[in-house]
Amino acid sequence: MSPDESDRSGITSGSIGRLTSPTSPNSISWSSTIGLGVAHSLSAKEKKRQEAIYELITTEQAYLSCLYLVRDDFQQPLLNQGLITPEEGQSIFMDWRSLQELSQSIVDELTQRQGSDGGVVMAVGDVINSHIVERADCFMRYCANHRVASLLLVKKMAESRPLLDFLTVRHYSVSIKACCYHQVLKSKDSSSIVLASEIEALMSWARLV
Repeated sequence: MSPDESDRSGITSGSIGRLTSPTSPNSISWSSTIGLGVAHSLSAKEKKRQEAIYELITTEQAYLSCLYLVRDDFQQPLLNQGLITPEEGQSIFMDWRSLQELSQSIVDELTQRQGSDGGVVMAVGDVINSHIVERADCFMRYCANHRVASLLLVKKMAESRPLLDFLTVRHYSVSIKACCYHQVLKSKDSSSIVLASEIEALMSWARLV
C-alpha cells in the first residue's frame, strides 16, 4: 500500500498504539485505588462523585483501546489483504485516525489529572468540553456517514465470501478478548463491532457536557 493510500484510509504508523492492557469500565473502583486517609477525608457525596469520575476515565480508556482494536484487527488487515479498496476503507473507517487522536488527547489529560492530588479529580467536564468544541468535527462526519458505511459494509459482505469469512472469524475472536462495549459484542451482526463504538461515545459525551 502506498503512503497516499495509507493516509486516505486513516492508518498511521506514528506513535499512537493500542493500549497494552485495556481497562474494563467496571473492573475496579476508585476507592480501591487510593489511600484510606484520602477516602476518609471526603464526604459520602464526594466519594460517590469520585467513583463516577473514575468510571468515566476508565470507560474512555476502554473506548480508546477499542479504537485501536478496530484499527489493528479490522481496518489494517482488510486493506492489507485487499478485501476492501482504499476508497471503501475511507468510507467505512472515516476519520479513524482523527478519532484515535481525539480520544488519546482526552485520556492523556484525564489520567494526568487522576495522577495528581492523591487521586482526587476536581473536574473533568472542562477537558471533554474543550476537545469537543475544538475537534469533534471528526465525530460529526463519522456519525453523519454511519448509515452509508453500514450499508456499504453489509453490501460488501453479501458480495464477498472471503470478506464475510474474515469478519465472522474476527468478530468471535474479538468477542473473546472482550475489549469493546458489551452491547456491541453481544450483537450477532459482524459489521456492528466495526461501526458502532463512535456513536456510543458521542452520546455519552453529550450527556456529560
